[in-house]
Amino acid sequence: MFLLNYIINVAMLAGVLLTFFYTVRHHGEEDESEFTDVDLIDEENKPLLCPAYGKIPEDIIAKVSERVFAGELKFRRFILESQNQRSTSIPYHLSKVNAYRDIEIQAFIMSHFAQGTEIEIRSMWVYLAHWLDDMFDNYYAVKIADLDLEDNFDVAEVLGRLDPRFESLWKKAVEFSSNSNTPFNKDLLETGMRRMIIGGPMFSGRSENHHGKFRQMNHRIILGKLNVNHVVHSLLGSSSGNKNAIVSDRYLAYTAKVVVEI
Repeated sequence: MFLLNYIINVAMLAGVLLTFFYTVRHHGEEDESEFTDVDLIDEENKPLLCPAYGKIPEDIIAKVSERVFAGELKFRRFILESQNQRSTSIPYHLSKVNAYRDIEIQAFIMSHFAQGTEIEIRSMWVYLAHWLDDMFDNYYAVKIADLDLEDNFDVAEVLGRLDPRFESLWKKAVEFSSNSNTPFNKDLLETGMRRMIIGGPMFSGRSENHHGKFRQMNHRIILGKLNVNHVVHSLLGSSSGNKNAIVSDRYLAYTAKVVVEI
């Protein structure tokens, strides 16, 4: 058992280090001229995901993948509707570390166990969370760092200050989710998005002098959502920078980049 735990811990650490290495390696300058068009999936000939999930009955995977692709199309439609003629057109895929196909597969994994419209909503949010996260990391980290943010900042307002198109996109996605007959908790969604927003300057090499500030904010945001008797509360300690905390602010920061929370 000790050996198994040791192997798992080593594998997890290696994953974190590789993610951090390639994220830092691929950070670019904050310049919207870097936006480049990419090849998009043909709506008429989208492949089913059967080869990747052979153990799932084909009739089920066909129905689920249809909803997953519908969520992707919703994401892309929201981006298109948020554009304006006065600014640079932003493509649907901006990641420097993830392939577009990888996001599709994650959307399937995150939503295949849901039912009906909820599959579509979950898929749409996976695509949208990745897209916004790429924006925060690669183009807006310094701008976010320069904002005077409170722990409970308004997500829509901050997105609007970064780019009015982001605010429009966010509001359309939230409205679509709220109006559906599926479980939806806007408060928790906004908490996850706040952590994703501050994750940009929390890791960017262009805002190193702000890392500590945003780690502390991330710590406070998490504690603010936990019952004092929750086991995770005891792991983090009651205050940021607590030397007796089992999980330090530095390691806690890595959880801000988890799309699963959205």
